Amino acid sequence: MYDKYPCGINQGKYINLNFDQLRATAILDMNIRKHIFSMCIDIEHSLKLRILQDFEKCNNDGYELIQDFFKTRSGGKVALDIAKKRESLYLNKLAGKYIYPKTDDSVYSVSLYNNGKQIEYAVDVPIWIMLEMITFGDLISFYKFFYPKEHTYVAETPIPENILFNVKNMRNACAHNNCILATLYKETERIDPRMRAFIDSLGTDIGNSGKTTRLKCRIISEIVCVLYSLKKLASQDVASYDFQKFFDVLEHFEQNYIHLFAENSLVFANFIFLKKVVDKLASS
Repeated sequence: MYDKYPCGINQGKYINLNFDQLRATAILDMNIRKHIFSMCIDIEHSLKLRILQDFEKCNNDGYELIQDFFKTRSGGKVALDIAKKRESLYLNKLAGKYIYPKTDDSVYSVSLYNNGKQIEYAVDVPIWIMLEMITFGDLISFYKFFYPKEHTYVAETPIPENILFNVKNMRNACAHNNCILATLYKETERIDPRMRAFIDSLGTDIGNSGKTTRLKCRIISEIVCVLYSLKKLASQDVASYDFQKFFDVLEHFEQNYIHLFAENSLVFANFIFLKKVVDKLASS
């Protein structure tokens, strides 16, 4: 993110780096994490609503569908994760209604230790309860199971899986307060053509080479995936609110701090790209 002296008596030290730049970087990183995390929460909620809406179009039983899911490799892990929430401070009352000691083989079960004893617990949750109890990663696992045509009449998934994985990566990074701007130098293996088409559709004044360069940056590419998913999944009111809040933060930073990075093209160019994209989304 900041260049270092390659040799000489100052080898390894940062070139022309001062405290004001470090402070501004920390401010920008914190605000990006805060607003991207909020968007990811809205994406997760909107995705759950979309799944339930599409489920209502099907002839599937809400309990049988989840039992079939639990029998898959990824579904078995989700069932185990849900069963462990019997002890959760926030979910134990809800979990206790649907997770109970096994009495027969009619319901999928998992083994857990309770007071030193191994007990088989039946996990008998309907889809609308399961969606309230699972992590974003487990939600993606169910998403991959649910949307093939044998489970739903929906011909295409609302969001490609690899884009949701990028959203999950950003969500986790923001939730754990990772310094995401520190990875600006890392590049993606390939530019997702859907993200390039999404950026093209916004009608910014960014040139083709600029779009390519910026989307090669892994962190920028993942942020674009978040913006794309929010626009595709959330209601117009929710998306507009989130985009405007994010734009306000970026505009404030531009007015007060971006001049400090006039000679740091990595920070400056990526910031201008992001602000122009969010500006178009907030005003659409």
